[in-house]
Amino acid sequence: MKTYNTTTVSITNSWLKTGLKPRCITRDLKWGTPVPHEDYKGKVFYVWFDAPIGYISITANYMKEWELWWKNPENVTLHQFMAKDNVPSHCSQRWKKLQ
Repeated sequence: MKTYNTTTVSITNSWLKTGLKPRCITRDLKWGTPVPHEDYKGKVFYVWFDAPIGYISITANYMKEWELWWKNPENVTLHQFMAKDNVPSHCSQRWKKLQ
């Protein structure tokens, strides 16, 4: 089963070959998950940084059967839709699947 399109794999492989660069994970916004550190008051985490664990934790918070969705690969398939602006976040976290 092919999990990522050719463009995504190409972008990710080029970053891995040249070395990953530092990437900002905070934003200056009024909404979002606050960064819990005195030096970062008024900053929130960039949504693509905290979203992967957020998807799982919000499901666990509202469903007793959350593991049926997140730990059941025989019966559940996860489909992710992404634009070029969030390729770095999604693919750098999952680069082993791209190989």
